[in-house]
Amino acid sequence: MNFDDKTKVRLESEINKVHDACQRYGTDTTSAIVYHEKDIDLPLLGSFLRKNDKVIRLDENHHFVMFFFTSDSESYEAAKNLLVKLDNHFQNTTSCIAIDSACNNDSTNMMINKLLQILKETKKNSISRIEYEDILDEIY
Repeated sequence: MNFDDKTKVRLESEINKVHDACQRYGTDTTSAIVYHEKDIDLPLLGSFLRKNDKVIRLDENHHFVMFFFTSDSESYEAAKNLLVKLDNHFQNTTSCIAIDSACNNDSTNMMINKLLQILKETKKNSISRIEYEDILDEIY
């Protein structure tokens, strides 16, 4: 997935802030890519999330989300809530979410590529439609 320069700068800025907070304060933050078949505008998608979560539009079908101050188990619950809202909005069950820790110091490209790989496998193999990095263990 290629991003325009503005999106890339914003992603790098947000990810660098998270890495800094993780190292300095030991905070939990989880990153995710949300896939949906149809376009959804940013304010509507943002209304489905908590106010302190950050959303960056990647393209008409993908959004990058940072679940700030959120552990893996809490991000799974947030993702489940988001899926219910997306399912109701789109009147289908095609949306899915890839989740990974944002505190592992991956570069922006590495983080996005890993999330996209998780998302690809989630679309193919997931019943829950929400997956973590461990889904990749099954393909290697």
